[in-house]
Amino acid sequence: MNSARVIRMLRQYPLVVASVLVSALLVVALVLRNDSLAALDAQMQQAQDRRESINRNSRYSITLADDLARLDEYQRRIDTALVEPQNKASNLAYFYELGSLCNVAVKRVEQKEPPQPVGDKKNFKPEFKSFAPIIFDIGVDGSFADIVRFLGKLKQDRFLVRIDKLNIKQGDILAGRVESADIVITALCALPAKEK
Repeated sequence: MNSARVIRMLRQYPLVVASVLVSALLVVALVLRNDSLAALDAQMQQAQDRRESINRNSRYSITLADDLARLDEYQRRIDTALVEPQNKASNLAYFYELGSLCNVAVKRVEQKEPPQPVGDKKNFKPEFKSFAPIIFDIGVDGSFADIVRFLGKLKQDRFLVRIDKLNIKQGDILAGRVESADIVITALCALPAKEK
């Protein structure tokens, strides 16, 4: 076909030519749009996730001051419940005073350092990150009820403690049935601040 004949045919059927051109443009636009549609969808999902995060943060930030005050109060309570290992006399006196409050005779109290790791010291992981354990070995005499009261006070009173060992021996019935107990507890003290 020569070009004059093609031009004449195009002039004779302008609607068909326009339809073919529009269809071709739509196909090209659809192909291009399909690629950008996935990118736009991903951007829209990111924007929606960011908006939800901002909404969640704004909801939680309403009580932020109260939450921080509560955390500060918890920190103060923890700080007051830590043993000061250098005040050994004060620490030991505390157990004797607690024993007299609970009608228990405290026979001995020993403040011990925790056992040091043996073997591979490089891979040793301490039990606590911010605290060091202090071990107290306590021997008491008293009635069973008084020893139980002493243990309850010990867990709820001044220090943060964990009872590691408890051995109660039955006393002599003729002597008023006094029991004796060997108690090993672990209390916490603050680690010294690391120098920068």
